[in-house]
Amino acid sequence: MDNLIKEEWVRELKKPLNINVDEILKELAKFCKEFPVESIPHMSEHDQLKLMEAKDKKKDKSETLHSSMPSVLKPSLSNKKLRIHYDAQLITGDVISLALQEIASEKVARLIGLCAHFSYWVIFGHLQE
Repeated sequence: MDNLIKEEWVRELKKPLNINVDEILKELAKFCKEFPVESIPHMSEHDQLKLMEAKDKKKDKSETLHSSMPSVLKPSLSNKKLRIHYDAQLITGDVISLALQEIASEKVARLIGLCAHFSYWVIFGHLQE
């Protein structure tokens, strides 16, 4: 029984890949359409606006505070270098949309095709002999 299965696999693997860019593009479009975007933590446009408003308010308050401080107490450049600063780029819905558009592009489909054919011939090319 095992020999029969192995022979069937070898017979199947002897057939080179038969796929073109259009077929890969269809699969990529399907992938992008069905991709669970909600599983990626990201900010909505509403959340972005709220964050920008909060940053503006904080900036206004700090400028008012620093202008009334004696110059000795104002933050200096050397203090800023030592201070840990966290300003991570936020992932937005727009960023995710752009990434999905790039994934579904023809150049990515061509790259996938090249990698698939290369892998086939490197891994299973000996079966052609």
